[in-house]
Amino acid sequence: MDKLAPTEIRYPYAIVRACSELPYLSPFVAMPDGFLRVVLKIVQKINLRNPFSEIFASRKTLADEAGKSLDTVHRSIQWLEQNNLIERERKARAGLRGSRSPLVPTKSLLLALGLVDERGVPVEPKKAAKAAPAGMDDGQLTTSSSNGPELTPSSTTSAKEEGAYTRIGAVCLPTDLIWLCSKGLSPFAVLGLMKRARTASQRLSDVVHAAKKYLENLKANQLYAYLQTLLTSGRDFSAPYREEAKKDEEKREKSYLLEKAEIYEGRRFTSRKTGKVYQVESGVIRETVNGQSRVTPFNRAFLEALEAGKLVQHN
Repeated sequence: MDKLAPTEIRYPYAIVRACSELPYLSPFVAMPDGFLRVVLKIVQKINLRNPFSEIFASRKTLADEAGKSLDTVHRSIQWLEQNNLIERERKARAGLRGSRSPLVPTKSLLLALGLVDERGVPVEPKKAAKAAPAGMDDGQLTTSSSNGPELTPSSTTSAKEEGAYTRIGAVCLPTDLIWLCSKGLSPFAVLGLMKRARTASQRLSDVVHAAKKYLENLKANQLYAYLQTLLTSGRDFSAPYREEAKKDEEKREKSYLLEKAEIYEGRRFTSRKTGKVYQVESGVIRETVNGQSRVTPFNRAFLEALEAGKLVQHN
């Protein structure tokens, strides 16, 4: 996915989390993919202290920020409004001609994004994590609380999983690396290894996954030293998983298309340009022209044509 915003803009954690989870939330399953960037830009403008307050971003601003056309922005907003995720109220502009129609997030939207509770009360933003003590090397190996948060059975149990990350004390680590802490590494030591892996153009998760059977019998200093040696070996640990990642991506794409095909099952569309009629049935697209028809698998190109407004749905 493209970046949600320029790197110099820093959004509150609750907004970042909401944006990362949004495509997978039930209210957005049927949302056309072309609307996603526009919707994310709207979510990024929600005021966490008063989430029901109006969003005054102009349609042109949303179009420029999302890299989409004004028509796509209008259709995105209409979709949100039709699905009770935003409300619009036209207001006269004092002393000026015309009117304005700010967007107002609904409780349904804010509840789905986890920004308010069932009562509509804003969820308290998480406090910023404390910085590492001055003078500490983020790759330093520590096992006691004097040099970093000590991992204890209670802290492991209460560590809150946040998507693909788990918080331990003041540190958020990829969930698949948490077990390194149970072997005697402090969270800061794991962060240091992650930094060394990036320097070596590697992912620590790939290295650990590839060598896990050799790591399981090591503890603390031995584990840290062995991982350092692997990271400086020059070996490409990501190579064995490229094919696996490709297969996983193909599976996700197939599952996604099947899900979309179910949503559009039985619907008929007409091409604005050619007049061809398309009907979705049993996971395929039946194309009819001049009384003749042919069948093609449900595909991404069909969805892109829908999002671009090139196909008109029959009522």
